[in-house]
Amino acid sequence: MFCCDCGARNPDDANYCHRCGKAVCRDEADGERAFFLPREVYIRPNFHAIFDDLDLVKDTEEAWEQLGASIEKLPKSPFYRRFWGAVWDPYGGGFSFSFISPQVIYYPDAWNNFASEVRLSASLEPAGVRRELLRHEGEALFEVYSPWLNLRSGSDGYRLSIRIPESHWFTIRHKDVFKEIADKDVPRDALMGDLEAWSPAVEVPLAVVPYEEFEVHFTEGACPLRYQLPSSRRHPNEGLSGAIERRVKARARYGWKGEAMIDPDGTATTAEYSRLAEHRYCLVTYWLL
Repeated sequence: MFCCDCGARNPDDANYCHRCGKAVCRDEADGERAFFLPREVYIRPNFHAIFDDLDLVKDTEEAWEQLGASIEKLPKSPFYRRFWGAVWDPYGGGFSFSFISPQVIYYPDAWNNFASEVRLSASLEPAGVRRELLRHEGEALFEVYSPWLNLRSGSDGYRLSIRIPESHWFTIRHKDVFKEIADKDVPRDALMGDLEAWSPAVEVPLAVVPYEEFEVHFTEGACPLRYQLPSSRRHPNEGLSGAIERRVKARARYGWKGEAMIDPDGTATTAEYSRLAEHRYCLVTYWLL
């Protein structure tokens, strides 16, 4: 369910918006319900940019060849084969999921299961950083910690983040690419166990895929899910141009740019209208089912 005023996503049983506090609209008597179109979404991380910016792997041909060789030695589960893809390609693999209905999400790669919210994670092993677990009388205990890449549903879109040791974050947070990230947006998590509590992890935000990205390609007369509102509140005369304008603004707000694309039938689509957008840390595209 989405708020009538700010558009934030809320639980289906919410009476007030968790972001702005306004009452959530319900108009069951309104017969003009939104028409939902199932879609398959692909969010492909740019491993080169992520690993280079977070000092996980040097961005050199030799380093990537070594990482690729290490990945080849990992157990070949279907999920990780799809996730890593071709490691020498910045957009080699990543996350994918399908909306069967507004409340049912299907994960084709993660054990063929279903969910109501997007919650996907993947270990970036064999990439890792050294983490201090314990220091006693001048002696220190270390381990190699493999970061995790997480994708979660949020109030404004799907949030891509990376989980790394707090000590490592302190060594890279000075970089220009991270200067816009506030401390409050990097939650700290003291890990389980007496030893691990000495070296907590943090969740560093990388990108937000705004929900507006998916609200353009609907059939004539259809209305996106987040605008299942009373007819008087639904942008009744906006049409396709209004949806495109909102998506262009959302892309700019979250650091995305649209990319021109050619559909399988050979039809060329301009960046403004395409289902393909690129961010520093990932690429997003989707197809209607």
